[in-house]
Amino acid sequence: MLSLLRALLFRPHAILEHLLKNPSPEASSRLGFLIIVLTMIDTAIMVGMSPKLDTYVSPMIKWLLVLILPPIEYLIQRFFFVLTSRLGLLMFASDKMPRTPEERQEKTRQLKLVFPYIIYPMAFFSLLAAPFYGIVFVQDWFFILGMVYYFLLSVFALRTMYGVSSNVAFWSPILVQFIVFIVIAVLLTILVMIGLLAGVIPELPNPM
Repeated sequence: MLSLLRALLFRPHAILEHLLKNPSPEASSRLGFLIIVLTMIDTAIMVGMSPKLDTYVSPMIKWLLVLILPPIEYLIQRFFFVLTSRLGLLMFASDKMPRTPEERQEKTRQLKLVFPYIIYPMAFFSLLAAPFYGIVFVQDWFFILGMVYYFLLSVFALRTMYGVSSNVAFWSPILVQFIVFIVIAVLLTILVMIGLLAGVIPELPNPM
């Protein structure tokens, strides 16, 4: 797996091109499992270095979250990657989208297969940053490096799979993510306002 990471860091285009030409569900599943394990270790380090959590949750609940959250996080990330990629390309490059249900299903399958390879460097850099909890500069540096590789790999994957330009492959998913964020923010604001008006959510005390 370290050789795969090294190849993704220094020859990302070659690795993804080989994967798209020779898809392997088994290899993709193994890598997905490895990413979940890395995320569990990352989460365990963060939880272990955050003693204040003990004042909010019991130790058993805290370590139970270490086991439960990473698989859920991975599945949610994969779901939104596939969703934003498809919706973004549908909005800005509809002529490149597959026409038949079989073709759409195959493209969705390819997106799911390629996702672990796209997110692997980011998960690895996040694990490297975990021991530096509290050192903002180091954590930010690893986070930015992971995001750079995430966007680099996702753009190349979308370009290769759908034949779109780099600009479309980069901006279309981001714009969809922004729209989804705005919709969620508006819905949460409305729910909070309804809760305040109904008295379900207590108002904050006036500091004056």
